[in-house]
Amino acid sequence: MLAGHVYSSPSKPGLAPLGLEGLAQIVAVAPCPVIAIGGITPDRVAEVIRTGARGVAVIGAIVEADNPRAAAGALRFAVDRALKHHEEDVAMSTEIIAESETFNVEIVVNGKPVSISAGETVHDFLAGKRMTDAMAIVERNGEIVPRGEYGDTHLQAGDRLEVVHAVGGG
Repeated sequence: MLAGHVYSSPSKPGLAPLGLEGLAQIVAVAPCPVIAIGGITPDRVAEVIRTGARGVAVIGAIVEADNPRAAAGALRFAVDRALKHHEEDVAMSTEIIAESETFNVEIVVNGKPVSISAGETVHDFLAGKRMTDAMAIVERNGEIVPRGEYGDTHLQAGDRLEVVHAVGGG
């Protein structure tokens, strides 16, 4: 999908350009990759690609150049470099998000503060303490959690648990 014109362009006199914000809005809702067009030059490619556009289309940057072959080469180099940096940035962002999703939250268990992994269920908590669902009774924030719901009951920061675990022996 082509989106533009991003910058002022002699081929669109009198029409206001989308700008980078407008391009980013289109990229965010487009059902397919977006190619930016309009006023694109090699020095603008990186900021265009940072919006999420997957490439550029040009007319003037090549047609108006003294050396069209060199201009096309410079654009190709700028696009390849910008896409590489963008992919590295996306990979790094994904890593940061994944790491942040493994943070801990604080709950209170039998009157004592306990740190658990975010998203942990009652079942996960019990298993981590080597307790079995069948032998435990759990009250969460003043309400008994039905044993069949231990695996579906996610603990949240600030939850207060009372846990009783039966043990056998002679």
